[in-house]
This record gives sequence, structure tokens and C-alpha cells, in this order.
Amino acid sequence: MKQFNLSLSFFLLFLACSFGQKVDFIKVFGKPGYEDIRSMVFVEEKDQIVFTGLTMTANDPEGDVYLCSMDARGEIVKYDIYGKKKEDGGNGILKTSDGGFLISGHTELPIKGIECDAMATKINSYGELEWQVNLGDSIDETSYAAVEDQLGNFWVVGTRKIEYSNRDVSVGILFKLDKTGDLVKTLVLPYSFVQVAPNSGPLDNKVNRRAIRVYQVEENYLMVGGIIPYLASVENGHSGFSSSSVLWKINMDSIKIENEIRIPSHNSSFTTKLNDMFVDTHRDKILVFGTSGFSETKKDTILSGHLWIGSVCYSNLRSDSTFVSPFDTKIKGSVRAAVLGQDGKIRLCGEIYDSLQTKAFWAVLNQKYELEKWDYIDLSNNSTASSISIGKENDIFIGGQTWTPEESQMFVTRIFPFEATGVNSFKPSVFSVGYLASAKKIVINTNQLGLVDPCSFQMINKNGMKILNQEIYNPTTEIDLTNLAAGIYFFQIYSKEGNLQTGKVVIH
Repeated sequence: MKQFNLSLSFFLLFLACSFGQKVDFIKVFGKPGYEDIRSMVFVEEKDQIVFTGLTMTANDPEGDVYLCSMDARGEIVKYDIYGKKKEDGGNGILKTSDGGFLISGHTELPIKGIECDAMATKINSYGELEWQVNLGDSIDETSYAAVEDQLGNFWVVGTRKIEYSNRDVSVGILFKLDKTGDLVKTLVLPYSFVQVAPNSGPLDNKVNRRAIRVYQVEENYLMVGGIIPYLASVENGHSGFSSSSVLWKINMDSIKIENEIRIPSHNSSFTTKLNDMFVDTHRDKILVFGTSGFSETKKDTILSGHLWIGSVCYSNLRSDSTFVSPFDTKIKGSVRAAVLGQDGKIRLCGEIYDSLQTKAFWAVLNQKYELEKWDYIDLSNNSTASSISIGKENDIFIGGQTWTPEESQMFVTRIFPFEATGVNSFKPSVFSVGYLASAKKIVINTNQLGLVDPCSFQMINKNGMKILNQEIYNPTTEIDLTNLAAGIYFFQIYSKEGNLQTGKVVIH
């Protein structure tokens, strides 16, 4: 690998110029049938993206949990199946402290009864099955996500179906497993609960709950996010859905609910569906992502839904500033997954619907949660992006599903969202820039530039943080990099007239 590269390919949106995107690859793969990607995680030490979902093909029509590793070039490194004799699916993937993975999902081969069980599958660092456990009893369960605590226990969240007043009702459920997969405790997150947070409105009675995301926010607390889906036998103004989603704060010592809060839509007449969440501790916020104001809920479509983002103040658990997505409210769609970068920016993905096609998209929000950049993912068929992860070089990996009426396949794409495209405004040959690896310094020669005023040199790390700033006065200037750790850095040389030179330095 070259020590120094003057390419604009990885330059950041931080710089004041015109920007687009660089799509490194889009891979569509899988056998004819039904296959999708539901969750992914980036493994930095291997420079690989690892993902899971459901594969249901002609060779395996029942469906299986799978685990796939792909390198940064889009080549599949390893693909393994961990299913049983009937349908199994992976909904969430967690990188574990021992270098392995935990997959949350379901199986139609229950221990008791004839319904689904939630299922957790533990894979070691070599990709070998370590243990696989059913979670639940004789009724229907599934799991969506998990978190590992500091003692190596796993907390898995999902849904249980129960019968209430002669109706099928789903409730949120939390399983605590030890590191060997043994069940320690089960906590049911109820379909009705006395509201603790003030001024957040009454709770509906006899409504469904689903727990779909979990985060450890303090040493002894979890935040669980859920949705309130429709009841098939209920008709109301929201087609069975509530106008708000739900959060639970769980005490990990007592394994009890300490607080519950509803997150309303920006419009009280709108439905909401929470698909993802994370805690932004820097801004004391819990952010939720999904769909608001949608219809046709029995078909789980989003023909009239808007991309939706809500926020909760974490310190007092109040829904202080729920807001509409920064997208135009005329745009119909859903946010499926989101991730917070170390630069404070949010990367998210999902689908946008028009009268002709469902299209996968990605977007970047700045530190104020304002839309900074977005684009479609260039797939010819219908598609949705269901998972997203940040790579090593300020890039993003996105996984999802693309389909025709006959079959569906998986797709993965790698995108550099902060690609500089305004190359005509740059002057890459007006002076020389070199990197001396042995001395760890940049040497800049401005003899050909004929500068009247000094230039400025800025260096930015891969997370978008400015880490070095220096004025250039002399014909030859040296920039000392001895205090920088090994890694990838980006630089900009500019004057009051604009950008003069950009590039990338790889320090080993």
C-alpha cells in the first residue's frame, strides 16, 4: 500500500466545496427464493462487514438463520447456516466481547406447542456454533435485538403473543441469558402499565407492544424501545396502531420496569412505528427512527407514511422535542436503521415509496439532526435498506433486500458519502505535496503558486474531527506528524480564494 495518496475519493464533507458520493460497490446475491439482510455489524480488526437475516430458497424452502462475512471489496469471505429443520430467521446481530457473535431471531421448531420460539444463536470467533437456545414457552415468541453487559450476560428483547379478552395480543418480552446460554430471568413488558413520566398522556388499554431494540445506558440500566402494532380484531382511528411508540427503562439488578414513556408523533392523529433507536449521550437524547402517519397497516405497507424521527431527553425521560424527519413531508417512506458516528453525525437508511417503486436510500444528518446529504441506492428492482454500519474510512455499509413479484435477494453496498465531486474548483498540480514516511512529516512546496497571502493547512481524522491547523508562509513548509497515531487522515490546503489542494495520508 502506498504511504501517501492525493486522491479526492475519501475527502470529507467538512470541506467547503461541492460534494457527491462515491459508491464503491453494490452486490446483489442469493439464490432464487426469499432472502434478506436484517442486521449487520462492522468488524474493524478484520475490515469486514458481518450480517444475518433469513434465507428461504428452493434448496431450503423452510428458511434458515445465516451468518455472512464480507470484506471491504465486497467479496464474501465466509457463509454459514445455523438453522433447524423448520423456518428460522436472524433479526439482530451483536458482536460479543470474546470476538464472536450473538444472533437474535426465531425458530418454528419450538420446545413446546406449535408456535414459534424466540431463538438466540451464539457463534464463536472462528464462526463455529457455540450454543443455540430456544426462548419462550408454548405460545408464539420472536426476538429482535440483544446487548451484552459487563459480566458477559446477554439481554435479548422481543415479542410474545398472548390471549387477552378472547383476542390475540402481543407483549414485549426481555430475556436474560448467562454467557453459556442458560436462561436466568424473563420479564414481560406489559400491554398496559401505569404511566410514570408526567405530562405524556394516558396509555391505551388492551394494546399490543413489541420490544425491538435494547441498549445499556448505565451500569445497571437498560433502555428498551418498542412499537404498538395493530390488533387484527380492533378497528379505531389508527387502524389499530397508537399515535405513539414506547420506551421502557429497566433496572438490571431487580429486572423490573422503572419507567415507561410514550413518544408521540408530531401530529396526534398520526400513527407511529419505531424501527430503530440509539442513545446520543453527548446530547442527552434518545433518538428513535421509523414511520409516522402510515396507512394499510394490516399489509405492513407505508403507502402514506412519512420518514419519522423522535427524541426523548434521557436525563428526565420526557419526550421533549419529537420532530418530523428533516426530509420533505411530501416524501413517503420509512427509516429502517440508524447509527451514530464518532463525528456526531447520524447515518441512516430505509426506503422511499412512490407510485411506481419502493427504493432503498441512505442519508446523513449533522450534529443538529439536520439533513446534510441523501441519495437512492441504485437498484433496478424494488428495494429496502434495513441495516447500516460505519466502516474504517468514514464509509458506510448498507444491507437490505431487493425483489420482484417472484423472488427476493440480498444486497450490500459500500458508500463513501463524503466524496468530493467539485474537482474543477481544485488545483491539484499548482504545487507539490509529499509525505516522508521515515520522518512522519508532510513537505509542501508552494514555489509555483506565487502566493501573495498565506495559505492554511488543516488535517482531519477519519471521524471528521479537525486535529491540526497550521499557516503556510514559506515557499517550503514542513508539517510535523510525529504525534499522530497510525491511521488514515485527510488534509486540505486553502486560501481566502478557496480550496487549493486536498488529499489523504496513511500513517503506519
